Amino acid sequence: MHIIAAVITAVATLAAAVIAAAASGDDSSDVLRAGPPTTSVTAPPSVTEPTATAGTSGPPVQTLPATDPTTPDSGPRVAVTPDMAAVGDTVTIEAGGFAPGERIRITLRDSGAVEKDLRDVTTDEDGRFVAEVRVPAEVSSGNETPAFRVWSVDDVDSANTADTPFTYIE
Repeated sequence: MHIIAAVITAVATLAAAVIAAAASGDDSSDVLRAGPPTTSVTAPPSVTEPTATAGTSGPPVQTLPATDPTTPDSGPRVAVTPDMAAVGDTVTIEAGGFAPGERIRITLRDSGAVEKDLRDVTTDEDGRFVAEVRVPAEVSSGNETPAFRVWSVDDVDSANTADTPFTYIE
């Protein structure tokens, strides 16, 4: 029983070393020379590095999937473009993560924490919207960073809101 476990461990160690050497591009293959002459181990295609050719690049880098706004654990999010503008300029608000057909209020909290209602919109079938609003004048001065905020009129809940910082320019 102990011999079988030792053999399995040795084979697994050898296979891991060969795969690691192949993945790093190491051609010395010292690990292969340690085994019997008739044994060959090939790394799976997904581990080997691609051959570089002029004008092409290797496979794309894998990333974590983007948050899907339709999943329950992805909360609302909002972005303003541009994120710096003068009073009276038009900015674009894009938001998602709400329920389909939900009524959303867009507000701006100025640096004195005074919040102004700007517009109500309804989300599309994916719980998203894009809307334009004019940047209002600040009514007070304060220490806070101004921010655009979106929140559900249909489901008023602290978890059903999002905001994004904004900068006034002259």
